[in-house]
Amino acid sequence: MTLYRDKAPGNGNLDLRTIKLPDPDTAKLDSGITFYGIEGGSQDLCKIEFIFRAGSDKQQKSLVAAYTNSMLKEVTKTRSSKEISEKLDFYGAFLEHYTTPDTSVVALYTLNKYLAETIPVFLDLIFNATFPENEFFVHNRRQLQQYQVNRKKVQYLASKRFRPVIFGKEHPYGKEVEETSFTNISTEDLKAFYKNYYVAGNARIIITGKIDKHVIPLLNKYIPKHSESRLTSSELNFSINESSREEVIIPVENVVQSAVRLGSLMINRTHEDYAAAEFTCAVLGGYFGSRLMKNIREDKGYTYGIGSRMVPLKNGAYFNIAAEVGTDVTSATIEEVRKEMKRLRTEEMPAEELALVKNYLRGSLIRNFDGPMALGERFREMSDADLDNTFYQKAFDTVETITTHEIMETAEKYFHEDGLSIVVAGKR
Repeated sequence: MTLYRDKAPGNGNLDLRTIKLPDPDTAKLDSGITFYGIEGGSQDLCKIEFIFRAGSDKQQKSLVAAYTNSMLKEVTKTRSSKEISEKLDFYGAFLEHYTTPDTSVVALYTLNKYLAETIPVFLDLIFNATFPENEFFVHNRRQLQQYQVNRKKVQYLASKRFRPVIFGKEHPYGKEVEETSFTNISTEDLKAFYKNYYVAGNARIIITGKIDKHVIPLLNKYIPKHSESRLTSSELNFSINESSREEVIIPVENVVQSAVRLGSLMINRTHEDYAAAEFTCAVLGGYFGSRLMKNIREDKGYTYGIGSRMVPLKNGAYFNIAAEVGTDVTSATIEEVRKEMKRLRTEEMPAEELALVKNYLRGSLIRNFDGPMALGERFREMSDADLDNTFYQKAFDTVETITTHEIMETAEKYFHEDGLSIVVAGKR
């Protein structure tokens, strides 16, 4: 067989429009929590994921949401941190936890044959956390030390400042962590946040994998009943003023690279144009052969990597271009980004490039839905925005049907080079 390495492989005539995503099984637990089940996989294990509307947008002080989530596993009313970790380790289970601007997630990966041993520990740390002073002190000191290390890195400085520039410093999505944040926070802040948001009435559960018949009875047994959230996101002000198109320079001496972040406010997943905007963002900088990579990495040699991405949130969104470049070419890089954005909205895309991007996104989307765990991740993203499977079906349709003219129209509406805010850490 002859291999033709000068030709890209075909897509096998795959049409994403023929794919129909499965709807999860849905039920209400005794506690009132909505449960979603996505069955699949060959291994006798599952992932039990609690999603609380307890993101950083709800906090009154920086760090509170993330600290609350990460300290759940420290001490409960009946178990020490050591007992929790040893018990889960013994049964081959492990925890995952993270906080986003909109939600806090706590997940358990466990073998089904040990559900009776692992679920009580898991639910204990979620609903009976105590946040002791000693553990808080150690955790806070560790995070402060990490912050002090990170603030010497241009990548961290630019990324940290970008959202406040885009949304505004007083916006729920725009509040910035400063060194004073570590001295202003206390265990009382965590306890109040936990009391308000880590309750059954503020949670969803997604279970993926092999769903054992015993999982629901165990959840019903150990989840507290008749518990409701005391605060809601309606108390928060998500109104956004017109983007300031601000340019911020964070001077950093003795560095050879500057970190550059460019972007603007964007539509989120609930908007009818979102799928087209995400496709257009991919053309600009969403894969290794994108226009930004070809120009700024391959042709100019200004950077090892540059990319663009959409960041959809429940009550807003933004688009972001990120790169680290030599300090002597920072301004030139920004100008080349502007040129590529202008070209995207003023020059018709070659048919070969359009086909390449479509093939890339077909493969990327298929990977993103490969297996029950991946399906669960996509469903969580969708449910975070109060959407259903029609969101991804429209994304599939867009990849197959979008035209060069529609890409130009989308770029004109949402990716205009004159609408950029810019943050540079290093030298302009």
